[in-house]
Amino acid sequence: MSGSRMLRLFVGNLPWTVGQRQLVEYFNKFGVVANTKVMFNKETGFSRGYGFVEYRNMESLESCMTQPGHELEGRKLEVLSVTEQQGQRRNRGFQQNQDQYDL
Repeated sequence: MSGSRMLRLFVGNLPWTVGQRQLVEYFNKFGVVANTKVMFNKETGFSRGYGFVEYRNMESLESCMTQPGHELEGRKLEVLSVTEQQGQRRNRGFQQNQDQYDL
């Protein structure tokens, strides 16, 4: 995707029971999800507690980011926009998280 923009979210604090199907189901509320990935520990097979969601368009990503909070299975998720363009990465957290994280 040289020169193109990837509309990706980092999703942290995932419950260990959440897989890719649950991420798609939840994040499709904000727009069409192009791809998801939950990171798993290769030795144990358990979720590492984070993953990624990629949207097809900016409107979907912005709709998701304007949501004041995200929760799955009773856990508050950490959701950050990760925009990659021409090899450079920029992270942007929710407004309420900006004091908590130095991004």
